Amino acid sequence: MGTIDQVAEHLTTLGLIFQRVGDDGLEYIRISFNGENVPYHLRIDANDPLIVVAAPGLATVPPNRRDEVVRLANHLNATRLRLGCFFVDPTRQRLVFELPILAPEGPSRAQVQMAMAAAGAVDRYFPAFARVLWSGSSAEAALAEPAPADDGEGPSFDLAV
Repeated sequence: MGTIDQVAEHLTTLGLIFQRVGDDGLEYIRISFNGENVPYHLRIDANDPLIVVAAPGLATVPPNRRDEVVRLANHLNATRLRLGCFFVDPTRQRLVFELPILAPEGPSRAQVQMAMAAAGAVDRYFPAFARVLWSGSSAEAALAEPAPADDGEGPSFDLAV
């Protein structure tokens, strides 16, 4: 059984709805979820032994806000996130969340469950990014407003978005 098959099996065991998608001969998994703020989409790629869970297109970052968005991402990565990271894709100018998982023996159910819970950072910190991107706030001002409480359960996943 391939790594992507193992990930799919664990997602099914966790009761999550997902799609397997073929892309240029490579298969990946797509999961959509309704956050508190907007719908999000995760992509899970498996290149043995590395599994990458990413929200690849959270927002387009205009050139005049790029530095402040990068400052916010750096601050969150350094002080608030335990797993995963935010960054601005330099080729597409898109805000991305990414979590790599090293699984040389194949992914465990616990690793997949942890990755899904870590994806909750996307929704938890999206309001701060929105304030920087569209309201012109500084990274510090955006973080001064409280983020929604984290219940530790991660986002609610479904394909109805």
